Amino acid sequence: MPAPLSYRALLRIAGWLVPERSRAEWHEHQSANLANWWLLVERGELLRDDGPALCRRAFADAVAHRFDATELQHVLRSPMFVPAAAAAALLLIAIFSHGFGVTRSVIDVARDMRTRVVPAYDFRGDRIFVYAAPILLAVTTGLALLGMGCLSLRARGWRYWSFLAFKVFAVFVITPLFWIEAGTATRSHITSEGWRVTAGLIIAIGFVIAVGRAVIWCVADQRRRCPSCLRRLVLPVTVGSWASQFEPSATEMLCEDGHGALALADSEANGQDRWTELDRSWKAMFH
Repeated sequence: MPAPLSYRALLRIAGWLVPERSRAEWHEHQSANLANWWLLVERGELLRDDGPALCRRAFADAVAHRFDATELQHVLRSPMFVPAAAAAALLLIAIFSHGFGVTRSVIDVARDMRTRVVPAYDFRGDRIFVYAAPILLAVTTGLALLGMGCLSLRARGWRYWSFLAFKVFAVFVITPLFWIEAGTATRSHITSEGWRVTAGLIIAIGFVIAVGRAVIWCVADQRRRCPSCLRRLVLPVTVGSWASQFEPSATEMLCEDGHGALALADSEANGQDRWTELDRSWKAMFH
Protein backbone atom coordinates (compact mmCIF):
# COMPACT_ATOMS: atom_id res chain seq x y z
CA MET A 1 0.00 0.00 0.00
CA PRO A 2 1.33 3.50 -0.77
CA ALA A 3 1.90 6.02 1.98
CA PRO A 4 -1.08 8.22 3.01
CA LEU A 5 -2.01 10.90 0.50
CA SER A 6 -1.61 13.68 3.05
CA TYR A 7 2.07 12.83 3.62
CA ARG A 8 2.74 12.52 -0.09
CA ALA A 9 1.05 15.89 -0.69
CA LEU A 10 3.21 17.52 2.00
CA LEU A 11 6.32 16.17 0.32
CA ARG A 12 5.13 17.54 -3.00
CA ILE A 13 4.58 20.97 -1.43
CA ALA A 14 8.01 20.87 0.22
CA GLY A 15 9.52 19.99 -3.15
CA TRP A 16 8.46 23.40 -4.50
CA LEU A 17 11.01 24.98 -2.17
CA VAL A 18 13.84 22.99 -3.72
CA PRO A 19 15.60 24.61 -6.70
CA GLU A 20 14.32 23.27 -10.00
CA ARG A 21 17.67 21.84 -11.10
CA SER A 22 17.72 19.39 -8.14
CA ARG A 23 13.99 19.05 -7.46
CA ALA A 24 13.45 15.71 -9.21
CA GLU A 25 16.37 14.04 -7.42
CA TRP A 26 15.28 15.47 -4.06
CA HIS A 27 11.68 14.30 -4.48
CA GLU A 28 12.80 10.80 -5.50
CA HIS A 29 14.98 10.53 -2.39
CA GLN A 30 12.28 11.82 -0.01
CA SER A 31 9.61 9.62 -1.58
CA ALA A 32 11.84 6.58 -1.05
CA ASN A 33 12.28 7.54 2.63
CA LEU A 34 8.52 7.94 3.00
CA ALA A 35 7.84 4.58 1.31
CA ASN A 36 10.38 2.81 3.53
CA TRP A 37 8.90 4.40 6.64
CA TRP A 38 5.37 3.40 5.67
CA LEU A 39 6.49 -0.16 4.96
CA LEU A 40 7.80 -0.43 8.52
CA VAL A 41 4.57 1.07 9.87
CA GLU A 42 2.49 -1.54 8.05
CA ARG A 43 4.66 -4.29 9.54
CA GLY A 44 3.79 -2.97 13.00
CA GLU A 45 7.34 -2.14 14.01
CA LEU A 46 7.97 0.48 16.69
CA LEU A 47 9.49 3.61 15.17
CA ARG A 48 11.06 6.63 16.78
CA ASP A 49 9.62 9.11 14.23
CA ASP A 50 6.04 9.47 13.11
CA GLY A 51 4.71 10.87 9.82
CA PRO A 52 4.62 14.56 10.85
CA ALA A 53 8.25 14.36 12.06
CA LEU A 54 9.26 12.86 8.73
CA CYS A 55 7.52 15.70 6.86
CA ARG A 56 9.11 18.34 9.12
CA ARG A 57 12.56 16.97 8.30
CA ALA A 58 11.67 17.04 4.61
CA PHE A 59 10.64 20.71 4.85
CA ALA A 60 13.86 21.54 6.73
CA ASP A 61 15.92 19.79 4.08
CA ALA A 62 14.06 21.63 1.31
CA VAL A 63 14.75 24.99 2.96
CA ALA A 64 18.42 24.04 3.33
CA HIS A 65 18.55 23.26 -0.40
CA ARG A 66 16.87 26.56 -1.29
CA PHE A 67 19.15 28.76 0.80
CA ASP A 68 22.33 26.80 0.30
CA ALA A 69 25.35 29.04 -0.36
CA THR A 70 26.20 27.16 -3.54
CA GLU A 71 22.66 27.49 -4.84
CA LEU A 72 22.63 31.19 -3.92
CA GLN A 73 25.75 31.71 -6.01
CA HIS A 74 24.05 29.83 -8.84
CA VAL A 75 21.12 32.27 -8.65
CA LEU A 76 23.42 35.30 -8.57
CA ARG A 77 25.15 34.09 -11.74
CA SER A 78 21.82 33.66 -13.52
CA PRO A 79 20.87 36.20 -16.22
CA MET A 80 17.51 36.70 -14.47
CA PHE A 81 19.30 38.22 -11.48
CA VAL A 82 20.14 41.33 -13.53
CA PRO A 83 16.52 42.39 -14.33
CA ALA A 84 15.49 41.41 -10.79
CA ALA A 85 18.19 43.63 -9.32
CA ALA A 86 17.24 46.47 -11.68
CA ALA A 87 13.57 46.20 -10.68
CA ALA A 88 14.53 46.15 -7.00
CA ALA A 89 16.69 49.26 -7.45
CA LEU A 90 13.84 51.12 -9.17
CA LEU A 91 11.44 50.07 -6.42
CA LEU A 92 13.77 51.29 -3.67
CA ILE A 93 14.32 54.63 -5.41
CA ALA A 94 10.56 55.02 -5.87
CA ILE A 95 9.89 54.27 -2.20
CA PHE A 96 12.50 56.64 -0.77
CA SER A 97 11.70 59.42 -3.26
CA HIS A 98 7.91 59.20 -2.81
CA GLY A 99 7.30 58.04 -6.36
CA PHE A 100 10.15 59.92 -8.13
CA GLY A 101 8.83 63.25 -6.86
CA VAL A 102 11.69 65.44 -8.11
CA THR A 103 11.79 63.75 -11.52
CA ARG A 104 8.04 64.19 -11.99
CA SER A 105 8.26 67.86 -11.03
CA VAL A 106 11.04 68.47 -13.58
CA ILE A 107 9.00 66.74 -16.30
CA ASP A 108 5.93 68.82 -15.38
CA VAL A 109 7.98 72.02 -15.66
CA ALA A 110 9.30 70.98 -19.08
CA ARG A 111 5.77 70.22 -20.30
CA ASP A 112 4.47 73.54 -18.98
CA MET A 113 7.25 75.44 -20.73
CA ARG A 114 6.28 73.83 -24.04
CA THR A 115 2.61 74.73 -23.71
CA ARG A 116 2.93 78.24 -22.25
CA VAL A 117 5.10 80.93 -23.80
CA VAL A 118 6.47 83.47 -21.30
CA PRO A 119 7.33 86.88 -22.83
CA ALA A 120 10.18 87.51 -20.37
CA TYR A 121 13.10 85.27 -19.50
CA ASP A 122 11.84 82.01 -18.02
CA PHE A 123 14.02 81.02 -15.09
CA ARG A 124 12.51 77.56 -15.09
CA GLY A 125 14.71 76.74 -18.06
CA ASP A 126 17.75 76.99 -15.78
CA ARG A 127 16.35 74.18 -13.66
CA ILE A 128 15.79 72.01 -16.72
CA PHE A 129 19.34 72.70 -17.92
CA VAL A 130 20.84 71.79 -14.53
CA TYR A 131 19.37 68.29 -14.86
CA ALA A 132 19.46 67.82 -18.65
CA ALA A 133 23.09 68.81 -19.31
CA PRO A 134 24.75 66.23 -16.98
CA ILE A 135 22.38 63.52 -18.19
CA LEU A 136 23.21 64.26 -21.82
CA LEU A 137 26.94 64.30 -21.04
CA ALA A 138 26.68 61.03 -19.08
CA VAL A 139 24.71 59.26 -21.83
CA THR A 140 27.13 60.46 -24.51
CA THR A 141 30.11 59.29 -22.46
CA GLY A 142 28.44 55.96 -21.79
CA LEU A 143 27.66 55.37 -25.45
CA ALA A 144 31.25 56.19 -26.43
CA LEU A 145 32.60 53.74 -23.85
CA LEU A 146 30.06 51.15 -24.99
CA GLY A 147 31.17 51.49 -28.60
CA MET A 148 34.81 50.99 -27.65
CA GLY A 149 33.98 48.10 -25.35
CA CYS A 150 31.94 46.28 -27.98
CA LEU A 151 35.09 45.92 -30.09
CA SER A 152 36.26 43.25 -27.64
CA LEU A 153 32.99 41.30 -27.95
CA ARG A 154 32.19 38.78 -30.64
CA ALA A 155 28.72 38.58 -32.21
CA ARG A 156 26.94 35.58 -30.71
CA GLY A 157 23.29 36.05 -31.58
CA TRP A 158 20.47 38.44 -30.74
CA ARG A 159 20.01 37.14 -27.16
CA TYR A 160 23.61 37.96 -26.31
CA TRP A 161 23.41 41.52 -27.65
CA SER A 162 19.89 42.10 -26.33
CA PHE A 163 21.07 41.25 -22.82
CA LEU A 164 23.91 43.76 -23.13
CA ALA A 165 21.50 46.40 -24.45
CA PHE A 166 19.16 45.78 -21.50
CA LYS A 167 21.97 46.25 -18.96
CA VAL A 168 23.11 49.50 -20.56
CA PHE A 169 19.51 50.75 -20.79
CA ALA A 170 19.02 49.94 -17.10
CA VAL A 171 22.14 51.96 -16.29
CA PHE A 172 20.86 54.93 -18.32
CA VAL A 173 17.54 54.82 -16.43
CA ILE A 174 18.44 53.89 -12.84
CA THR A 175 21.58 56.01 -12.45
CA PRO A 176 19.99 59.34 -13.56
CA LEU A 177 16.94 58.68 -11.39
CA PHE A 178 19.14 58.04 -8.36
CA TRP A 179 21.23 61.12 -9.12
CA ILE A 180 18.18 63.38 -9.50
CA GLU A 181 16.39 62.17 -6.39
CA ALA A 182 19.37 61.62 -4.06
CA GLY A 183 21.31 64.65 -5.31
CA THR A 184 18.37 67.00 -4.79
CA ALA A 185 17.75 65.58 -1.31
CA THR A 186 21.43 66.07 -0.43
CA ARG A 187 21.54 69.67 -1.66
CA SER A 188 18.35 70.54 0.20
CA HIS A 189 20.18 70.10 3.52
CA ILE A 190 22.84 72.70 2.57
CA THR A 191 21.85 76.23 3.63
CA SER A 192 24.62 78.21 1.94
CA GLU A 193 23.95 78.98 -1.72
CA GLY A 194 27.62 78.82 -2.66
CA TRP A 195 28.16 75.45 -1.01
CA ARG A 196 24.95 74.17 -2.58
CA VAL A 197 26.22 75.02 -6.07
CA THR A 198 29.61 73.46 -5.32
CA ALA A 199 28.00 70.30 -3.98
CA GLY A 200 25.74 70.11 -7.03
CA LEU A 201 28.75 70.37 -9.37
CA ILE A 202 30.68 67.67 -7.48
CA ILE A 203 27.65 65.36 -7.46
CA ALA A 204 27.09 65.92 -11.20
CA ILE A 205 30.73 65.04 -11.96
CA GLY A 206 30.42 61.93 -9.81
CA PHE A 207 27.22 61.03 -11.67
CA VAL A 208 28.94 61.18 -15.07
CA ILE A 209 31.83 59.07 -13.78
CA ALA A 210 29.40 56.56 -12.24
CA VAL A 211 27.57 56.11 -15.56
CA GLY A 212 30.86 55.54 -17.37
CA ARG A 213 32.02 53.00 -14.81
CA ALA A 214 28.67 51.22 -14.94
CA VAL A 215 28.84 50.90 -18.73
CA ILE A 216 32.39 49.53 -18.48
CA TRP A 217 31.10 46.98 -15.98
CA CYS A 218 28.30 45.99 -18.37
CA VAL A 219 30.82 45.17 -21.10
CA ALA A 220 33.19 43.38 -18.70
CA ASP A 221 30.29 41.36 -17.28
CA GLN A 222 29.15 40.47 -20.79
CA ARG A 223 32.60 39.10 -21.70
CA ARG A 224 32.38 36.69 -18.78
CA ARG A 225 28.99 35.22 -19.65
CA CYS A 226 28.12 32.07 -21.53
CA PRO A 227 26.81 32.93 -25.02
CA SER A 228 24.29 30.06 -24.82
CA CYS A 229 22.61 30.52 -21.41
CA LEU A 230 24.03 33.98 -20.48
CA ARG A 231 25.17 32.75 -17.08
CA ARG A 232 28.34 34.07 -15.48
CA LEU A 233 31.21 31.68 -16.14
CA VAL A 234 32.92 29.97 -13.21
CA LEU A 235 36.24 28.36 -12.21
CA PRO A 236 38.66 30.98 -13.62
CA VAL A 237 42.17 29.66 -14.19
CA THR A 238 45.13 31.73 -15.46
CA VAL A 239 47.10 30.12 -18.29
CA GLY A 240 49.86 31.21 -20.66
CA SER A 241 52.44 33.93 -20.20
CA TRP A 242 52.58 37.68 -20.83
CA ALA A 243 55.97 37.23 -22.54
CA SER A 244 54.82 34.49 -24.92
CA GLN A 245 53.46 35.20 -28.39
CA PHE A 246 52.33 31.61 -28.98
CA GLU A 247 50.59 31.10 -25.61
CA PRO A 248 49.51 34.59 -24.48
CA SER A 249 48.23 35.16 -20.98
CA ALA A 250 44.53 34.34 -20.67
CA THR A 251 41.91 33.36 -18.10
CA GLU A 252 39.99 30.19 -18.86
CA MET A 253 36.47 29.78 -17.46
CA LEU A 254 33.69 27.21 -17.76
CA CYS A 255 29.92 27.37 -18.07
CA GLU A 256 28.46 25.60 -15.05
CA ASP A 257 25.73 24.12 -17.25
CA GLY A 258 28.33 22.54 -19.55
CA HIS A 259 27.77 24.67 -22.66
CA GLY A 260 31.42 25.47 -23.24
CA ALA A 261 34.69 27.04 -22.10
CA LEU A 262 36.00 30.56 -22.65
CA ALA A 263 39.62 31.68 -22.86
CA LEU A 264 39.46 35.37 -21.94
CA ALA A 265 42.47 37.30 -23.23
CA ASP A 266 44.16 39.31 -20.47
CA SER A 267 45.57 41.75 -23.01
CA GLU A 268 43.65 43.20 -25.94
CA ALA A 269 46.85 43.55 -27.99
CA ASN A 270 48.11 40.04 -27.27
CA GLY A 271 45.19 37.79 -28.09
CA GLN A 272 41.47 37.35 -28.64
CA ASP A 273 38.75 35.68 -26.63
CA ARG A 274 38.19 32.07 -27.68
CA TRP A 275 34.94 30.24 -27.03
CA THR A 276 34.96 26.44 -27.21
CA GLU A 277 31.56 24.79 -27.35
CA LEU A 278 31.20 21.44 -25.56
CA ASP A 279 28.94 18.64 -26.76
CA ARG A 280 26.27 16.93 -24.69
CA SER A 281 28.67 14.29 -23.35
CA TRP A 282 30.32 16.92 -21.15
CA LYS A 283 27.14 18.12 -19.43
CA ALA A 284 27.00 15.12 -17.09
CA MET A 285 30.16 16.40 -15.40
CA PHE A 286 28.51 19.71 -14.41
CA HIS A 287 25.46 18.36 -12.52
